[in-house]
Amino acid sequence: MQTVYRHLVEHGYYTLALAALLERLGIPLFITPVIIAAGLLAANAQLDLLGVIAVTTVATLLGDSFWFQLGRWRGTRVTDFLCRISLSKDSCVRKTQAFSSRFGNGSLLYSKWVPGVAHLTPVVAGTTNTSFIRFAALNSIGTFLWVAALAMFGWLSMRPLEWTTVGAAIFGLLPLWLLLILVGNVLWKYVQRQRFTRALRIERIAPLELSARLNGPENDRPTVIDLRHPLDVLANPQTIPGAISIAPEDIERRASQMPLDREFVLVCT
Repeated sequence: MQTVYRHLVEHGYYTLALAALLERLGIPLFITPVIIAAGLLAANAQLDLLGVIAVTTVATLLGDSFWFQLGRWRGTRVTDFLCRISLSKDSCVRKTQAFSSRFGNGSLLYSKWVPGVAHLTPVVAGTTNTSFIRFAALNSIGTFLWVAALAMFGWLSMRPLEWTTVGAAIFGLLPLWLLLILVGNVLWKYVQRQRFTRALRIERIAPLELSARLNGPENDRPTVIDLRHPLDVLANPQTIPGAISIAPEDIERRASQMPLDREFVLVCT
C-alpha cells in the first residue's frame, strides 16, 4: 500500500485510475484509503478535487462494466466462481442474494458501501434482464456518490473549516440543490409509475377468443369477473353474460363464493 501512495504522489491521476480499475477487476488494492489520500493531496493543491472524482469514477465504471458484460455472457457461473474464491462462500452467496432481492437494480446505488457485495452486484445485474443503459445510469450515480464522499472526506480533513465560506457556498448552491431535488422527485415518481404499470400488465384475452371459450365445453369455460365501478356500469350497462360483478375491495370477502378451480378473466374499465 505504501508503494501505491508513493506512486500516487509521483504520478497522480495515472496511479489513481490504474488502482481504481484494478481494484474493480478483483485485485485487492483497498481503494478506499487511496481515494481519501487523493483527497488529501487535492487539499494541498497537488491534485484537483474534481479531477480525482472524475478519474476514479470513470475507472471504476469501466471495471464494473466488464463484470456486467461477463455476467451477461456467462450467467450465474461468474457469481459462483467469485464466491468460491472468496473467504466465505456460503455467506457470500446468501448476502448477495438477499441484498439484490431486497433492492433489485437499486442496489447499484448503495452496493459500493457494502463489503462483500460491491464486486458482485454488477455481475448479478448482468445475469438478469437489466439493460446496459439502466445499469450504467444507476451504477454511475452510486459510484459518483461513493467516490465524491471519500474524496471530500480527505479534502475536508486537511482544510480549515471556515463556516462563513461554507454557509456562502451552501446558499449559493441552494437553487441547484432545489432543482436536483425536484428532478429527482419527478424521476422517482416516473420509476414508481413504470413499476406500477408493469405490475398491472397481465395476459390479455381477445373478445373473440373469450366468446369462443364461453361457448365451448363447460370444463373449459373461464369465470368472468366484472370489476367495473357502479358508475361505469350505469354509463355502460352492457356486460358479458354470466359475469360476476364484484367491486375490487370486495374480492377477498367474496372469494369463498367464487369457483376457484377455474380460470379467471377480469373485466376492467
